[in-house]
Formats: sequence, structure tokens, C-alpha cells
Amino acid sequence: MIKLPGDEEQLLEPLGNSVEFSETSAGISALVPEDPPPLFEPYSADYFIDNTGNVVSHDLHLNTDGEALYRFLLSQSTTRPSLLLHCKGSHQETRYRTVTSRRSDGHSHHRTESYTETVTDFDLIIDLSNVLLSLQGAEPAHWSCSDTEPAYRGRMYREIEQHAGKRRSRRAENKAFDKWTRYRENSGLPPWVSDSPQGPHVDPLLPSNALKSSKTVRQWADEYCASPKHLKEFTYRKVIYGWDMNLIHLRVNNIITSAVGPLYRGTIEVDFEHRNNKIYIRPDNQLSRILSNVWFKILLWILLIYPFIWLYKRFHYQGGGRWEVCGGAYPITRYIPLESLQQSSGKQPEQPPPDYNDTATSSSTDDERIKTSSDGRRFVRQGVTEKQWLTKWESSINQAVRTGHQSSIPLAEPISQY
Repeated sequence: MIKLPGDEEQLLEPLGNSVEFSETSAGISALVPEDPPPLFEPYSADYFIDNTGNVVSHDLHLNTDGEALYRFLLSQSTTRPSLLLHCKGSHQETRYRTVTSRRSDGHSHHRTESYTETVTDFDLIIDLSNVLLSLQGAEPAHWSCSDTEPAYRGRMYREIEQHAGKRRSRRAENKAFDKWTRYRENSGLPPWVSDSPQGPHVDPLLPSNALKSSKTVRQWADEYCASPKHLKEFTYRKVIYGWDMNLIHLRVNNIITSAVGPLYRGTIEVDFEHRNNKIYIRPDNQLSRILSNVWFKILLWILLIYPFIWLYKRFHYQGGGRWEVCGGAYPITRYIPLESLQQSSGKQPEQPPPDYNDTATSSSTDDERIKTSSDGRRFVRQGVTEKQWLTKWESSINQAVRTGHQSSIPLAEPISQY
């Protein structure tokens, strides 16, 4: 552009209050609005909580907009699941009662009959949710199934993703994967760890390896929304990991056995109960809403209507479809870089307490809490370990069993009088 003398001294007059001139990188003036754009308001979807604490939504917008569904999953994932430890002891007692009946001649007849009654000796529920590591306002580690794992990917049977498309997984593949899943969950491994040799390194346990699928969670949400099926369902699973549940089960069972003594002939039950560990998205139609109601579903079974619905859901091309390919991971313990822990605290990390059995093995416990990655970095186990929790709760469990504690209210902390 040719400049005339004195051009530098000329000032541009403002065109108005709503715009101003700004110089772009190419040297061309552009009009920029002074007022900011309207703020984005997240969509508030309708949902309800079922009797196990799970989230169920039939919202129409979540079934047609993949972005809205994805955002809904992210917002709901910030609510941590609950984990309860239920310890119960009971025995059978034979009791007698007198039954009076009247015969045809008008005389009364008395007879004694026996019956068996189950007597509860103790019933203890411990809330393990407070040992979960805090998210501190952040999201959990989102994970997805590997393409080679049998999973529900839009049909009523499990499939495996291949380059040429999906194929139905074989029965042997399903059995092997189910066996591995049980082992992984009971051993406290993260849900993204695959059934393959892990080696000595910590890399497979890190959240950076959580997204295994060739599709993102958002793409799976889009695929669900694009499906025209009337009884489809998208499930987001919240998985707790970081503890060897087999160890907890064994040690608690041993504590109870020691408390009741060798002469106890009752039944001891030690179970883990999960609550608020699933998010269900289902279509916005009357039939789908009816099937979400347990009492209506029981009524349909009594009237022999549900078997026909099941056949429609299973075999009709617009019947049912399941998506169970992703979820969130919530650690009780996890491995974090040792250097980041030192930088945040400004000192060496605290050493773990002595072993549950004796102090002679404390050095080996320290070694177990430190792992090395494939690139040589050191990672330390963060969180309350199994042995720390058992040390804290052993006395309370022992005394609760001895005193016949019975309550349906979960205990979050050891009771002081125990």
C-alpha cells in the first residue's frame, strides 16, 4: 500500500461501541466484537437413582447427541462408587412347637413338630469408600476395552474388533476373558490391564495406558446415539482397583474364625458389595422405561409377557443392543512418580509402616511399594495398603464378632469402645 506524507499522523475514528480495529498477523485490520460470546451452559439431563445407587437415564437428548452423552458421562464419573465389606455369621437351630388340630369328630389333637430356624450371630458392614484416593476435583482415569477383548459393542452378544470389522467372539474366548477379569478384579489390577505377561515394570499399571480401544469414548457415544434400536443400552462402569481383595477376604475370615473359636459350627460369610458403580443410558420410549422398573418387570414375568420381549430384544434388528466398552477407574492405591512426590512434599516420601504380621519383613514391604518403569523411572505406591487397613480394623472386627454386633448401618471408622 502506498503511503502519502502525513498519513502517520492521521487517527482512525471509532466506528461504534460494538467493534474495534485489531491488527492481524497479515497486517490486515479486522473487526473484533467487544462483547464476549454467551457463556456455554451444560445440558442438565434427567436421570434417577435405582436401589443399588446406579444412575439410570432415559433422557432423549442423551440418546441423540453424542457430545451431550459424553459430557454427561464425564460429569457423573466424578461421583465415586461405594464399596462395602459385609461380614455375617449365622447358625441353624432346631426348635419345637405344638400344633393343635381338630378332627372330624370334634375332638382336638395336639402334636409336636420340629422346624429349623436361622439365627444370626453377628452382622457387620464396613464402608471402604473412605480409603479411595480423593479425586480432588479431577476426573477419574477413563478406560476402554481393547479391540481384542470380548465386549458388547452394539449387539446382544460380545464381539471382537478387527480391521475388517467386528466378529462374534467364540465361547472359549469369552470363558478365558471372564476368568481373567475375575482374577484382575480380585488382585486389584486396573481394568485396562490385559491378559498378557506384564513383566517387572510398572508401565501397564499407569493410567496413561488406560484407553485401549481404537475408538475414543466420544466415538462410542456417537455410535450409540446413531443406533435406531428401541431397547439399546449404554453402560459406563466404575471400577475400584488397587487392593488385593483375595488377601482382604482371607485375613478378615481368619480374624473372624479366631474370634468365634474352633468350636463354632455356624456359617461365616465375607462379601464385597458394590454400589453406585454403573451409569445406564437407555432410550426414551415407554417400553424401555417400563423395563427399568423392577416391579413392572416382575409383573411382565408373571404374565408371561417378558419372554416375548426378550426374544424381540435378542433377535430383532431394531430390538436390543448393548454397549459396555468403557468406564472410570478409582484407585485405593496407585503408583506415582517418586520425583513428583518428593517435589510436592519437599522431602523424601514417608516409609510404609511395618508388615501386618511382624516387623521383620518391613524391608521387603518397602521394596514392594517401589516399582521401576521401562525407562528407569521409579514409582511409589500411594494410598492405604491392605496391611495398613487390616492393622487398623483387626481389633474392631474381633470385638464386633465376640459381642454379636448386628446393624445394617455401615461403619466408616472403628468404633471407639471396641
